[in-house]
Amino acid sequence: WLAEVMPQLCSSERLGDHQYDPYQDRVVETSVIRFDTREIAREMVESVDRPAATAALARWLADRQILPGDAEAPLAKAWAANLARDREAEALNIRAGKVVFPILSGSAKAEWIRERLAGSTCLAEIAEPEAFRQEALAADLIDLIRKENPESIEVLGRELTVEYRERCLARVILSDDLVEARAWTELADEGYVLPSGQPVEVVVRLNYYTTRGSADIPKLKGMVREYLSERLWDEWTQRPEVFLPDPKDEGAEIPKIYFDSNLIWNFA
Repeated sequence: WLAEVMPQLCSSERLGDHQYDPYQDRVVETSVIRFDTREIAREMVESVDRPAATAALARWLADRQILPGDAEAPLAKAWAANLARDREAEALNIRAGKVVFPILSGSAKAEWIRERLAGSTCLAEIAEPEAFRQEALAADLIDLIRKENPESIEVLGRELTVEYRERCLARVILSDDLVEARAWTELADEGYVLPSGQPVEVVVRLNYYTTRGSADIPKLKGMVREYLSERLWDEWTQRPEVFLPDPKDEGAEIPKIYFDSNLIWNFA
């Protein structure tokens, strides 16, 4: 009320903290009201700095995967199409093992949107919503990625599904019957490579909790042998009795004990 009674002694200062308010469809900022030098109130007022307001609206839009409101509105439909495009691009990039289709995010996405806002400071001012629809992914590149990084490859005479994962090697998992038949011993030592040149990790599932995997097949075979040997030792209940040497006998020898899991498992 001081501002109303003695406006000549009051002043206001805009803080420039521009933020888009979707409920009012406008960009606002904080205004600080002072009586002499004493702060007496704060209020949100509509921004008058249009370039700053446009940037604030762009940042808000960049943080939204789906726009609120009418899903059939042209701008909302463009946003939904962009989301579907980005998800497909992400899946294809993971499959290719590298970034083939760049995906806008963060400040780069906000700048891309700001350029297309053409000075608009609210959604109602946007005249060309289709300008915000991103370009479709190149069909020839999509076909090439899918061809060079197939859904399955042949391993040990079987077509095994290839799993593509972010920041990891593509992998195939040997089926349980192949593991039980110890077919992993017949894996090609040179390994498996996709037509794109990506090496493939082969995974051997030894039980519900335990797996061993590597694109280096000799290394994989060694890991599986080591695990099975440890399990064999742990489950060996009829071990022969070992007689310890007499410590008082200077000529006593420690008996030699051999445990050759390769012979037992026929891994030789």
